Amino acid sequence: MGFFNFFVTVVVEFLPFTWKGSGFLQQPLPLDVPSTGVVFDPQEITVDVHHQEPKEQFVCQYPKLTGWELCNGPNSRDCWLRDTNKRQPIFSQFDIQTDYEDVWPPGITRKYWLEVDYKTISPDGIPKLAQVINKTLPGPLIEACWGDDIVVHVTDKLPDNGTTIHWHGIRQLHTNDADGVNGVTQCPIAENNTYTYRFKATQYGHSWYHSHYSLQYPNGVAGPLLIHGPTSADWDIEWEPIFLQDWYHHNAFQYFVHELYPNTTGGLPKSDSILVGGQGRFNNSGSVTGSIFTKVVQPGKKILLHLINASTDLHYIFSIDGHQLKVISTDFVPIEPYVTNSLSIGIGQRYSVILETNQTTGNHWIRTEPTTDNCNQTTTQIYETGILRYQGAPNQDPTSTKNPGVPSKCVDEPAESLKPIVRWEVGSYPANDVDKSTFEVGQEYSRKAQRWTIGAKPLWLNFSDPTLLSLGNRTFNPDYDVYEYDYVNEWIYIVIIGNNKTIDLPDVNVVTAAHPIHLHGHDFAILGTGPNKYDELRDPLTFNYHNPPRRDVALLPSGGWLAIAFRSDNPGVWLLHCHIAWHASSGLALQILERRKEILDDLGPQRVAAVERTCAGWDQWLKGGELIDQEDSGI
Repeated sequence: MGFFNFFVTVVVEFLPFTWKGSGFLQQPLPLDVPSTGVVFDPQEITVDVHHQEPKEQFVCQYPKLTGWELCNGPNSRDCWLRDTNKRQPIFSQFDIQTDYEDVWPPGITRKYWLEVDYKTISPDGIPKLAQVINKTLPGPLIEACWGDDIVVHVTDKLPDNGTTIHWHGIRQLHTNDADGVNGVTQCPIAENNTYTYRFKATQYGHSWYHSHYSLQYPNGVAGPLLIHGPTSADWDIEWEPIFLQDWYHHNAFQYFVHELYPNTTGGLPKSDSILVGGQGRFNNSGSVTGSIFTKVVQPGKKILLHLINASTDLHYIFSIDGHQLKVISTDFVPIEPYVTNSLSIGIGQRYSVILETNQTTGNHWIRTEPTTDNCNQTTTQIYETGILRYQGAPNQDPTSTKNPGVPSKCVDEPAESLKPIVRWEVGSYPANDVDKSTFEVGQEYSRKAQRWTIGAKPLWLNFSDPTLLSLGNRTFNPDYDVYEYDYVNEWIYIVIIGNNKTIDLPDVNVVTAAHPIHLHGHDFAILGTGPNKYDELRDPLTFNYHNPPRRDVALLPSGGWLAIAFRSDNPGVWLLHCHIAWHASSGLALQILERRKEILDDLGPQRVAAVERTCAGWDQWLKGGELIDQEDSGI
């Protein structure tokens, strides 16, 4: 909770397109702020939105589109912008059918300022010295419109950690340096230093941003991201993105020892509570502390919800008693709507759903229930995590019952339900050697600990030596797990198998688990997946090439397999990793080096120089006497 209980400044230009939803206060900026490029130095107008209630309209502005109008409304959410200069404007508009991989409207520049620091917070009633952004959990909402340029200045105020910010799911087309992965695309930001992330919102929908510095995001360094654009179904009211997350009373850095040595530390890490919108209840031996997420609604409305699984280790089944959910997007991909009474959400995944308030006056539980099998997760928590309260209902806990038939298994939503609006026809002849791009997930005894691995060995990065600044290397340190794909606009297939292989793990209980696999820099097509051992002769015959499900996080079933495909259309070095934070820190990650020779030219000297300055600041901080006791992969 507390999206607006913070201080953040926003710079925007003012034009008469308005958005009746959540947003920061808009102000006139009568300047020609550049929409692309590296140098941004306009006169700045800042707005203090601390305790800004009620919120003002958020403004979508397209000054370069003379004669265009915003065509998005309660009965036309599939439309976005229309050219009124055309005799038939439907042939000249941006809408839900526009291929956002290739085309987007020219928006404006929006600026934000974030600070990562310590603060004692009590989201479930139990105090913890957390690492947070702008003193709040979750961090402030970063909000933009389709086609905008986003500029975020991030300052590290932590006396004992560096930091980075990854913009989860953002394609980062031609802006690999803004991906925010220390040891891969940059060095960490040192204490009292600032790094500026600049990228374009070529996609639309919602996501989140989080630190990729070791285990900072489980400690609280994360916030929501919302990019306004069209939707595949109509709605009346839009809520701010809703964080669903597990919460640990212990410091995640200290608790990581349970992941590395589960047999000698009493088992794997166990979360203490589940938070919705930054608040939750903790059951301490029957004594309940904390507060609960509550929304008061009017009957007869269609409400757009943006759900984010921002957990460390929990895959959720989300439901609202007595209500169905119309699902309209997966991650940043608009889909043909379908209706369900519950939603399976893996770590890092996002869904936009429409909730119709069609019940009589009363209170209804919002349930965020961990799955019960193969997701390698444990908690001791209350699963009734929120209240949907109709106007006029008493201010009390619901007595509602769970929807019938709500599942509990750790699986993704059915593939047949996830039909992208913008179709992909995946080439059935990959450019790469699929045998060499088949990676097995397992565990290995490495660096005196039990670690997860994919590829040759557990990932291990040097914060001071990001891959982006080492592209002249003929070979890379084997610990970096770099796999090169030097193909231009071709289909790349990757097969990941969860056979749970073990290397040098004598007398250790091997953990079986499902893994939410996240790829940076791309949406990927899900060619196929299965719960059984991968059959390289038969399973490829079942691949779906005709508009398969598409997203940036998909579940690798425990003991099963996952086949994905992406187009080599974005030069950069991109991380592929499990989004269970314990597993990523353990080493379950690899790097995809895409079109190596083009990366630095794509970025240009100014952006590369900014990365080099950040590395110089980091190295200077280390020389000042700070010691980094690195026990994890770095991500």
